[in-house]
Amino acid sequence: MGPGLDHARAAARATFFHPSQGGPSLLGRFLSWIFDHLGGGLGVHASSIAGLFQLGALALLIAGAVALVVRLFPRRRGSTKDATAREPAVTGYAAARAEALRLADDDPRTALRLLYAAALGELGRRRGWRHRPGRTNWGFVRALGPGSTQAGALADCTLLFEGAVYGDAPVAADDVRRADALAEAMLA
Repeated sequence: MGPGLDHARAAARATFFHPSQGGPSLLGRFLSWIFDHLGGGLGVHASSIAGLFQLGALALLIAGAVALVVRLFPRRRGSTKDATAREPAVTGYAAARAEALRLADDDPRTALRLLYAAALGELGRRRGWRHRPGRTNWGFVRALGPGSTQAGALADCTLLFEGAVYGDAPVAADDVRRADALAEAMLA
């Protein structure tokens, strides 16, 4: 990763890595409270092996109920008003590419975002890859294979994208045109 991404790395560390405040966590206290109340009401005692098995079975039942509820209720998607305010709505790789190239002179950062997202979507569509919510940009590079020319083009395009969108690198229309050429090589 480039040196221009230092502030992005610091923000990620601050977001995901929190040192322990000491003492039990809020989740630990909550689970303790649940087991105290359930154990007392059901006559389950964690001091015996049978009690531990009962608590384990109870925990599995609760986890199953939570998983069932989560599956039954679909997640809410972000508002479409927010998405359209930030970036133009286009469908299909060709339309997104044309829109990105049109925006390159006026708003190259938005154009680069649009082009890169469309290229990744088209790559996944052409390869028949299923959508994975946790897949990162570099996961696409690894999925292409380290020795392929498509992976090399995607890696270069990803470095350009991350430096411009997440880092401090200035973005110009030439960067959008370079990303377009890399996207075409990646999709070849």
